Amino acid sequence: MRSAGKECRRCHRAVALLTAVFAVASAMHAQTSAPQLEVATVKPSDPAKQHLGLYWRQPDGFKLEGTTLRGMIGNAYGVPSSVKGLVQGGPAWMLSDAFDVQVKVDPATTERWSKMPQQAVDEERRAVMRELLVERFQLKLQREIREMPAFVLTVAKGGSKLQSPSAEKELQTGVPQSRINFLGRGHWQGHFALVSNLSRSLTGEPEVEGRPVVDKTGLTGQYDFTLRWAPVDTGAGAASGDPGEQWPSLFTALEEQLGLKLVPDKEQIEVIVVDSVEKPSEN
Repeated sequence: MRSAGKECRRCHRAVALLTAVFAVASAMHAQTSAPQLEVATVKPSDPAKQHLGLYWRQPDGFKLEGTTLRGMIGNAYGVPSSVKGLVQGGPAWMLSDAFDVQVKVDPATTERWSKMPQQAVDEERRAVMRELLVERFQLKLQREIREMPAFVLTVAKGGSKLQSPSAEKELQTGVPQSRINFLGRGHWQGHFALVSNLSRSLTGEPEVEGRPVVDKTGLTGQYDFTLRWAPVDTGAGAASGDPGEQWPSLFTALEEQLGLKLVPDKEQIEVIVVDSVEKPSEN
């Protein structure tokens, strides 16, 4: 019996040792795989420039120009800033003051990103942005789920008409392979594009009346597409072309050209509530 007891104690010690080894290994893996910032600059935008809220993915990070804090929060948490009521609270300067941001990660992260799917890389970029907002803006917030009017993006009855992506020749350095080119309002071209990014882009169009667009297509691949429609507002920025050429509404164009459909509904949507924030510290 004493021998069996010794064997049992040895088994327990072995299990405890293996558990500790796995815990250390997991912690080391998390540390080595987490993005490490090498450069992170935040500065006020030039007030003489038009603040367009531009965002560029870069192989080693990302860059924003003329972006408000509200826009940054939307980017960091995947919440479209163009949708009313999704970011609440905070001081008035969150909507008025614009900033330029440059973030670069370490070479190991850059190399790892080059081998990952675009969607996974985008999520890590958002995690980096969340870290930046806490460190530089002292941002504190809550995330709540509330029911509100929305549009649901689904596959139309006839099926998806999105195309398999075609490799591009001589892609300009710094231009991401996965992207949507906005060639004026009413004219978009997708290259290796994600439907989730298409749904987020649709939230900025006046046709959806400031509602969030929820992707329920189930389409998780990358696609090429061309989308042309007649904008409800034909002012500056509308698509140019043959004046005699007639394009359908956005809703009709989505169904006829992409095989997708926007359906009004009520959905449970995440809302960001800002508790406190400060203007950014110096670089």
